[in-house]
Amino acid sequence: MPRGSVRRRHGPGCPARGGRGRCRCDGAWQIRFYDGLGRRYERGGFETRDNAERALAEAVRAVDRGSFAEITPIGFADFAARWIETYARPNVKPSTCRDYEGSIRNHLVPYFGDIELRRITREMVQRYLADKSASRKADGTPTWSPKTINGTMVPLREMLRHAVEWGYLETSPAAMVRPLRLESTEREILAPAELAAVLAAAEGQHALIFRMAALLGLRRGELLGLRWGD
Repeated sequence: MPRGSVRRRHGPGCPARGGRGRCRCDGAWQIRFYDGLGRRYERGGFETRDNAERALAEAVRAVDRGSFAEITPIGFADFAARWIETYARPNVKPSTCRDYEGSIRNHLVPYFGDIELRRITREMVQRYLADKSASRKADGTPTWSPKTINGTMVPLREMLRHAVEWGYLETSPAAMVRPLRLESTEREILAPAELAAVLAAAEGQHALIFRMAALLGLRRGELLGLRWGD
């Protein structure tokens, strides 16, 4: 019995369906393989033949190791809601959970929608970053900064890592995805004469804070966190 096969799933009306011509539908690739008892399994949604062949090889290896288990299908949006309820709210700080929920609601679910979780590939996650980076407002400025976009990858990576642990995925498609490059920015500092003018203008209870900031280089949070004992 063959260990498995790879084929393209052609859409309705495609000339390649039934062997009548070349594919014009860009149909997704599908794999078919068998477990140790001869039961047949099929998985689809692979964008390239290479992705499908890698998935087939992993499935056959899992069968050989005796570790293969049928993956429970679930859509991205449904899993995201389940992950927030089951993991994020009970285990992370409320402020962090709110950030996660905002990223999921405003970025991840609008992009991935109800795509079946196991059909999300590493290429799709990398394309998510590229599409977000390419988005522009009406005036031509970027819709989101690279830092904001990269920030949405934090809950995505955590979600997909738990999807592996909970048996919804074999591997996480986000694990090896490269974040967007962040442009380094140089901060402008005050010239000595400008700093002297600021310190001269600072009066009352705020004067000491300005002087300490200038002399010690402390950030606002560090300044406000100081105590007399320091």
